[in-house]
Amino acid sequence: KEQIEVPENGDFILISEADGYVPEQKKYSEKDKGDRIDLNKIEKGKKITIPTIYFSSGKSHLIKSSKEILNRFARQLGRADISQVEVWGHTDAQGSHEYNLKLSRDRAETVRLFLIKSGMDASKVTARGFGETRPVSGNNTEEERKKNRRTEFLIQ
Repeated sequence: KEQIEVPENGDFILISEADGYVPEQKKYSEKDKGDRIDLNKIEKGKKITIPTIYFSSGKSHLIKSSKEILNRFARQLGRADISQVEVWGHTDAQGSHEYNLKLSRDRAETVRLFLIKSGMDASKVTARGFGETRPVSGNNTEEERKKNRRTEFLIQ
């Protein structure tokens, strides 16, 4: 059993990674003692969401903290027996449909290019943007909108 000592201030970010699984990045504090981390296996036909991929507000620029998890994900994808990965970009419903569609496409393309620069075969990675057309939550509160702003990966 592995143990990690919680820092004095009680907050830390942990990145969990294992061969064949999607790496996970999560912020923990003293109150999270005893939590389990369940990693998702990378398998054909599976849709994967990595909730810690963030962009600058209203832009398609990845923020620094997102690059580490994407590097690790690219490494795991390179080791997996897959033929294709589709990167799906989603937005919340703030803004016009046209704006959200373009933003989601640009963000998906940014992630696609990042995966290629990280060593993935360009012929295996495509990008699609859906704007606000596939919400997983409402769009009334910031917490709901945050869930809708996401990057997903369809493994084939």
